[in-house]
Amino acid sequence: GRARVVLSSVRVAPSDTGVAAGDSVAWWAAGFFPDGRSREVTLAAAWTSEDTSVAQVSTGRGRAIRAGTTNIRANVAGLASPPARLTVRPPDLSGLAIAPAETALVAGGGVLYRAEGTLPDGSRRALTGLTWTVADTSVALPSGEGAVLTRRAGETAVRASDGRLTSAPASLRVIQRG
Repeated sequence: GRARVVLSSVRVAPSDTGVAAGDSVAWWAAGFFPDGRSREVTLAAAWTSEDTSVAQVSTGRGRAIRAGTTNIRANVAGLASPPARLTVRPPDLSGLAIAPAETALVAGGGVLYRAEGTLPDGSRRALTGLTWTVADTSVALPSGEGAVLTRRAGETAVRASDGRLTSAPASLRVIQRG
């Protein structure tokens, strides 16, 4: 009879992946033999995620569930691969809106805008950490986290951005006191 050839190691690729929550992920596994040969063992492997609340994986295909980091491993014939790192970021937004849509204030006052993001599945969530801008800074100035302080009479537009999406403008009309 022939001597049975066993694997000497297993590796997973890609070894470092980043995706948005809700995305699908695919890995493949290669088995290496002592004589230098290798072959794909993706379907033969038992797949694990160290944190199943971040991602779940089976037969080399996974689903990113929530933001965080986890290690993915393939196990074949008693050999575990080195970890493949998966970083899951918050889901990408499909929309960004701010409220109130229209505001009229006396010069010297302030208004606090709220931002809401729409996720690809249609659900919505409140957002913070956005960049706020005012079209005419002689009329009003953003002062952080949606707060806008008025300076003089006039009209301007207020917007928020997450770096990828920018909201539709909210209208701000400032009137002079008295």
